Amino acid sequence: MTLEFPLQLDVIQLQTELGICQTLAITLTEPRELIKTTILSDLKSKIPQDLDFNQGVILYGMSPIWLYGCLVECCGNAPWIACYDVRSQKAVVVKSNIQTLAVGDTISIIFNRTPGIAILIGGPPDSGKSVFSYALRRSLLEKDKNLKVFIHRANWDGEGNWALEMSDRDTATQLKEVNTRRIHLLENGEKLMKSYFAFHGGAIENIRNVMDIVLVDVGGKVQPEKFPILEQCSHYIIISRCQEEVGKWHDFCRGN
Repeated sequence: MTLEFPLQLDVIQLQTELGICQTLAITLTEPRELIKTTILSDLKSKIPQDLDFNQGVILYGMSPIWLYGCLVECCGNAPWIACYDVRSQKAVVVKSNIQTLAVGDTISIIFNRTPGIAILIGGPPDSGKSVFSYALRRSLLEKDKNLKVFIHRANWDGEGNWALEMSDRDTATQLKEVNTRRIHLLENGEKLMKSYFAFHGGAIENIRNVMDIVLVDVGGKVQPEKFPILEQCSHYIIISRCQEEVGKWHDFCRGN
């Protein structure tokens, strides 16, 4: 029995500040499942024949970093290659053989669509917000695998999807702790927090231009510095292990 290749590559066109740019769109055909590195041996044969290596290439889509790395290698003959960053709404040049674009340059992408919804996931610490967000995303994709759902974690607890997908729970806990950055405890923490949440507010705005649904994990504390994030969210869900904390979160999410 031949297993279906879990990846689809299509040549599309994106409007950018440079004009129309050739783009290699990456679609995971089974977004609920983790893809395996064994697909890399067949990846080059899956590159569409209509991809023109006389033009630059933007790599666009949700996929592991190692897959992006292999696609950069596969497209190495193109004049330049850029990877799309959903948070900044820009493509970052990662390889260039021309003088007009250097590695590290960015290309703004212009979208003309109604922004998707953004759901703020709030509640006190240790209430299961990250687990809920992850489970909700999987459930939504089970309903419609063509739905574009993105989890954006606007907090510094070091946790990501990887922490919930690892079978080695002890290692996951250790990695989460190592990657936690408690910026609010730093000497200039107040200033850093304002810029941190302002950045994430802008990121959510950009992500909504691409995704149908954005799930936003804002951490476990009600803080006025988080208002830039709240302003970019269209809905909210409160997950709380403490009934007395629910009212605080309702007030925050309603802008009180």
